[in-house]
Amino acid sequence: MTEKVYEVAVNGGGVCGTALLYMLAEYTDIDDIILIEKYDALAKVNSNGRNNSQTLHCGDIETNYGLEKATKVKNAAVMVVNYTEALDTREHVIYKFQKVVIGVGQKECDQLRERLNNFKTVFTSLQLLEKEQVAEIEPNVVLINGEIRPEPCIALAVLDEYSAVDFNRLAEFFAQQAQTVDDKNIQIQLGSHVDKIEERDGVFSIETAQGAIKAKAAVSQ
Repeated sequence: MTEKVYEVAVNGGGVCGTALLYMLAEYTDIDDIILIEKYDALAKVNSNGRNNSQTLHCGDIETNYGLEKATKVKNAAVMVVNYTEALDTREHVIYKFQKVVIGVGQKECDQLRERLNNFKTVFTSLQLLEKEQVAEIEPNVVLINGEIRPEPCIALAVLDEYSAVDFNRLAEFFAQQAQTVDDKNIQIQLGSHVDKIEERDGVFSIETAQGAIKAKAAVSQ
């Protein structure tokens, strides 16, 4: 009897592993895929809300990102937002919260004004809030004993965009939808800790507690 060899084995059932599973199932001609997860459910560690801030990073208020990197990050975030549009329970997966980056002192204020000028064509929802406007939405930052602090203070803000994701639920949806793609063999094996991966003659042997899994390609997420 010929030993089963999958085309692709994905090791890791968090949001990255399940996203890859979905993309391979939906958008490639790869027909035979297995996802291996060491725990008894998907997204129990890094993608779980107890261990992850669940922030949808868009690059707009991350001041350590230049425009080039921020644009790439935004493009990836938009893909997540667009994907959730088709979900019946979207309101339980992705959420809108206001987000701001605040500058205090003339140097930081000048940096934020320059950032807005450089970023506004890509991040059209990004807006500048003067001190009085910041006090309306983040009073604890601007007010000291009920009085507006004297030094310069502004903020860059996005007030009405999706900014948080339940990555646990998102991973579950990725996996479920991957398994519904017609004419594909999509397997998910839970409770399978990978002990060793070896490649020989173009085939990967993935040793797990439930036995060896063979695949032509292996990806760890």
